[in-house]
Amino acid sequence: MLRLVFLGLFCPLDGFLLLPQQESMREMIKMNGLGVLARKAKENAAKNLRQVVCAEEGNAIGKALKESENGMLAHKASGALAKKLKDARSLCVLCEYHKKTPSILRAQKIAEYEIPEIELVSAEIRRAGAVALALNVDPISGGCDENDVIKAVNEQNKAQTDFPGPVPIIWSDFIVDQVQLAQAYVTGAKVVTLHSEATTHLSDLIDAAVSSFGLEPIVVIPGTSDDYLQRAKDAETAGTNILLITGLTQADMSRAEALRKECPSLALVAKIDANADQGLEEAETAWLFRDVGFDAVYISDVLYKFGVFSGKLFAAAPDSITSVIKAMRSKASSSFARASGHFSGKGEGAKEYLGDLLM
Repeated sequence: MLRLVFLGLFCPLDGFLLLPQQESMREMIKMNGLGVLARKAKENAAKNLRQVVCAEEGNAIGKALKESENGMLAHKASGALAKKLKDARSLCVLCEYHKKTPSILRAQKIAEYEIPEIELVSAEIRRAGAVALALNVDPISGGCDENDVIKAVNEQNKAQTDFPGPVPIIWSDFIVDQVQLAQAYVTGAKVVTLHSEATTHLSDLIDAAVSSFGLEPIVVIPGTSDDYLQRAKDAETAGTNILLITGLTQADMSRAEALRKECPSLALVAKIDANADQGLEEAETAWLFRDVGFDAVYISDVLYKFGVFSGKLFAAAPDSITSVIKAMRSKASSSFARASGHFSGKGEGAKEYLGDLLM
């Protein structure tokens, strides 16, 4: 029987009630900057996981890890996601699912948040036209586990004969050891994120992901770092075909344009953070990235900031998830169109205008 083990940093059940130290670490991770203590904690968690899965006879993760390190596992990554991003005629959208209260809701003092079911989100983002679904398995910033990833993989596999068809599942984590790649491989994920700041042996992890586990790597680079262009070139040399750039805003399009010129053959993805409002200016940011040549955007909290209240409990609305994705994918002009992201009207007959284009 397949047994899955997930060891990591301690995370509270309620993502809104954090100790000050945990909240500080979470915000550091959410900003895509992994500090020394956080990196050390990830390394210790990976070390503990490695010891457990390798000591347990018949453990699927341990078996995959040992076969990889012995050269017996040789699954080649297909590169399908990178090809899809580069071949697309419009901006692509990659979506992230996590189990923490979205930062925008925490900022608004909303403590009671209903986490949408992964199967529901998986089906919704596929039907809306997203090209991939990431599950954030980092205990501090994401809270998902292997069972969530398996559920998402199974839900996507049910759409083999549907249109749109299945989208790949991304294992999103701060990966510091090959045992985490083995985790992703066993769950059926097809893509992994590799953060340039999380490890000093990025090339080895890329090689293991591509050549042993058949996992397509997305290298994550902070776009605000002084050496972001060099990091991008190094990642390309190491063998990645997709870069995920974090931290850039509408004021940083010159950096985005420089990156596009420096790495013309790579698929470039911009991570767009949610604004602390009920608008959808994030869609206009996506259009700007599209206009400078980016292939896709990666969104998370913005998917869940629109919804409904049941008493004090806030729940993201499935149709608003669809509207956000469609607004991001719109071919509207960033010079002549605006994306509204508010709910208008009160009482009976109220209408939702999320994602409408206002000329």
